[in-house]
Amino acid sequence: MTWNQGVQSARSPPIRDELDSKKSSNDVSSIADGSLSKQAETLAANVAIAFAGGTVLAQTLSSAVGAAAVISQATREWFVRVREPFELTVQVFEALAAYRVYRASEVCAAGSLLWRDDAEAVRFQPRRLVCAQSQAYDAEHGGGVLLRYHDTDATTDGLQVTVSIARNRGCSVCLAVERLADAGDGVSRKRVRQLGWAYALGEPRRQSVYGLGEMLNQLWPLSKAMLSPTPFVTWDNAPSGIGSVLSPVLLSSAGVAVLIPQPPNDLHISSNAQTEPVVQYETFTTDTYIPIYSSVLDPETVRGRQRPHAQCPPALQPGKTCGDGHFCAWTVQTNRLVMMLLVAPEPRLQLVQNQFRECLGVPRRRLANKALVERIIWSTWAEMKADVNTAKVLEMADRLRSLDLPGGIIEIDDKWQRHYGDTHFDSDKFPEPKRLVDTLHARGFLVTLWIPPFITEESANFAEARDLRLAPG
Repeated sequence: MTWNQGVQSARSPPIRDELDSKKSSNDVSSIADGSLSKQAETLAANVAIAFAGGTVLAQTLSSAVGAAAVISQATREWFVRVREPFELTVQVFEALAAYRVYRASEVCAAGSLLWRDDAEAVRFQPRRLVCAQSQAYDAEHGGGVLLRYHDTDATTDGLQVTVSIARNRGCSVCLAVERLADAGDGVSRKRVRQLGWAYALGEPRRQSVYGLGEMLNQLWPLSKAMLSPTPFVTWDNAPSGIGSVLSPVLLSSAGVAVLIPQPPNDLHISSNAQTEPVVQYETFTTDTYIPIYSSVLDPETVRGRQRPHAQCPPALQPGKTCGDGHFCAWTVQTNRLVMMLLVAPEPRLQLVQNQFRECLGVPRRRLANKALVERIIWSTWAEMKADVNTAKVLEMADRLRSLDLPGGIIEIDDKWQRHYGDTHFDSDKFPEPKRLVDTLHARGFLVTLWIPPFITEESANFAEARDLRLAPG
């Protein structure tokens, strides 16, 4: 395993020792008091002095792509910094593995490591660790700091954290954490069950944050909602309030995009999770396979006990409710989790959105059929729910025509198939599907089908998915 796992396109970097505490003239402890925004010039001067003295990463000072790292010996805080394409500094607090990102002299992002050694639902709570080792490193496209931890009594798994800045199509901060293998000292240790990162929704103040995808009760900006801990998988009306279209991405008006570049199968998230009044979060399985229930087909299941859509996720009510103020992402089964922060040159939402699109790319193909976004879509779900068949679909089409409404598109929604995951019509409900589609075309309608992102064990395709190891069993 190389030291530079957190830096993209990086070669195996040489490890540098911490600043020598004897070189007091090069120590930057005098400006590492948490008020970096007020003392940016002093920091720059001290960083320059440290490099001039050759104490750490001296050769990167003249590098156009290098990231410099220095440490305050007094307060045990690291400062990782780049000058181009704009000035960006990450302040890392050793004891909590917490971070604060500065664009020039202004805070643009903050957060910390998130971990638990029990099975309770994650609530954001910084936890103190013992830093057994801290080292700076440099690489072809950036550099950063590596930290190794164990908890205060050394009874849990060790953790390795890398915080780095990379220059790939702009500036990005990479936060990576992974469990370390057994120390080999014969000591029995508890497994760190929940491992991840937290991002502060309220730092800087007055920032607006958007993203994550579809929710049953869509609230903008995201800080207005209190999303309880939940597996980050597509759901049909999830108890937590998330929906069927999800993306592990946040965009901030502070000019920062937050993303989980390679989300594990068991990724869990929360956003501003409710802390007051205290609520008992519902526990879900963390397996890859998560049972999906339907309130339409089985109202006696857990779906029947969920909150109304207007309260799911609940809206923040000032003076009555309180959230933890953080977006949290964590894993239970995976040994490594990475969070990326893409930082734009200015605190503008459009700039970071453009940077995000540049980083991940966008589809180059033209839209195959513009009718999908230009025409009205009439869905059978509105009045039929899952009780749909050929006769009812034709009756709906005739009624729309009799009201002189435009043809548009008829979407045959839930339960046109016998089981979720089937790719053929239920022959009892739709004995002649081609004839039905031809009839609707003749009456001026295009036809689409609702395709759920779920599969049930009864589906004919489940066996194939199981054989390909895409489903358990």
